[in-house]
Amino acid sequence: MIDGKDQIVGVDIDLANEIAKELGVKVEVMDMEFNAVLAALQQGKVNLAISGISATEERQQTFDFSDNYFAPPQKMVINKENANELTSLKNFAKKKVGAQKGSVQEDVVKEQVPDAQLVSVAKVPNLIIELKQGSIDGLVLEETVANSYIENNPELMLADVDLVSSDEEAYAIALPKGEEDLQKKVNQVIKELQSSGKMDEFIKKNTELAKKAEE
Repeated sequence: MIDGKDQIVGVDIDLANEIAKELGVKVEVMDMEFNAVLAALQQGKVNLAISGISATEERQQTFDFSDNYFAPPQKMVINKENANELTSLKNFAKKKVGAQKGSVQEDVVKEQVPDAQLVSVAKVPNLIIELKQGSIDGLVLEETVANSYIENNPELMLADVDLVSSDEEAYAIALPKGEEDLQKKVNQVIKELQSSGKMDEFIKKNTELAKKAEE
């Protein structure tokens, strides 16, 4: 809440604002569910898609992408009461494992926990509720997001299991095909933010905001 109004915040918003400064334009944010973001870009409703998107081979057939701006490790979140039972990925066989609908975490579950039952939900907070209630047994999130929810939900923890991260899981900005000039300018902004340490500052600041929102 800023001046009594809801404001959309996050690393992606900070990044969008920095790109807008470089381009000399004003940012207009369109808030939508994750699985609708790329569709909006394909339909020409938005110029850039910045929403924790990974440049998978399948997506690269339809869109161009910027350089990666963040490479998050993937983690499995569980209830502490199940810690002794869920000690390896094999223990998740026939268990229900959640992931945000349309996200790379869905692929992580499909590829690395293939014997589990994937539960896809549009909003992460709803998945957290399902995990706390026992409707699902595990939840795959990127590490920063996972730690933020765990800090504010003491009954949850990271499972002691290994999920392998790949370059395809790193976050990049999606652009329409053929926007080479825009792609170069976006990559320049990303490079400057990373080299100056400002990207790390964005991540730290917004992680703290997420924690406060949960309190």
